[in-house]
Amino acid sequence: MWSTADGAVAHELEERAGGPVDWLADGEHLVVGHPRYASVLSIDGEVLTHLLGHDLTDDLASMSAVSVSPDGSRLATLGNDDTVRLFTVDTETCSGDGTLQLEQDDDPSAVLWSADGSRLLIGAARSSYEGAPDNAPQWWDADSGERIGPVEGATGRVFAIALLEDDTVLALAEDPSVVQVIRPGGTVDTGPELTSGWFGDLVAGPGGKVAVTDRADTLLLWDSVRGEVEELPREETTQWCFSPDGNTLYGLSQAQGVMVWDGSDWAAFETP
Repeated sequence: MWSTADGAVAHELEERAGGPVDWLADGEHLVVGHPRYASVLSIDGEVLTHLLGHDLTDDLASMSAVSVSPDGSRLATLGNDDTVRLFTVDTETCSGDGTLQLEQDDDPSAVLWSADGSRLLIGAARSSYEGAPDNAPQWWDADSGERIGPVEGATGRVFAIALLEDDTVLALAEDPSVVQVIRPGGTVDTGPELTSGWFGDLVAGPGGKVAVTDRADTLLLWDSVRGEVEELPREETTQWCFSPDGNTLYGLSQAQGVMVWDGSDWAAFETP
């Protein structure tokens, strides 16, 4: 764990996992995904609890995503057992809060909360094959656990989804290989175009900032409010995220660790 102020290592946790990670609202605790469960732990490495729930599928288990609601009170975990498990969570108690039963053909890799925490957006294909169907992301009711329906206007085999702060849905598909923008009122626009959206990625930050990537070397920084697009050097970075104010972009490099875009170049954080 690093300090963003100076790039120095602030904490080294003994928790070992190759799965997804998200912060709780207090900024002092985080959720770490494992194949069948998620751990809630402090930044000092103290494990508060393990949240169990996902089942084995063909003797295998994996967790594609963990996502904490905007107010920090609920957690959603997405497993390969075609379920999203919901939990109420804080630093004192954690408990099960329902299960969303997905269809086997949904094949999602991402789960995102709406701005008010009442809905979940689930989608973005984990796989692709010849003849794979279109897979518009789906809205679900987070309280009833019922499927609301697909995002109308999202087309193609969608490989990445993101939500802006006003619940505008962004979707990146192979065909068309362009960022599809579906606004809450149903208006459909387009954002940056890529050579190929096949297994590309979208990361949305505050203020309408969006990082858009493909599987090659393209990394675009898109200001969706101003309509400005800047192509950044990729530097083999992956797994991007924005700072809370949206002004700084971070990425992971297999060779150099955590990288930060300072507006003109990538700089590396301290290596443990």
